[in-house]
Amino acid sequence: MTTIIVRIRKEGQKGVGSFEYKNETSLNDYKLMALLLADFEIYGANIEKIYREWKRKKQEEFPF
Repeated sequence: MTTIIVRIRKEGQKGVGSFEYKNETSLNDYKLMALLLADFEIYGANIEKIYREWKRKKQEEFPF
C-alpha cells in the first residue's frame, strides 16, 4: 500500500499549529482520493481545470 501525507499551511506560518489541514490517505483507495480532492477545492484548487490538464497531457503522451 502507498500512503500520501498532505499538509496545507499559509505562507509564512511555521511551528506548532501552523498547518490548516493535515490528512493521510491511501493512494490505492479512489474514494479517499476523491475526498482529498474535494478538500483541496475548499482551499482554492480548481480540480476541474487540473483534471482537464491531466487528461490532455495523458492523451498527448499516448501511446508512449
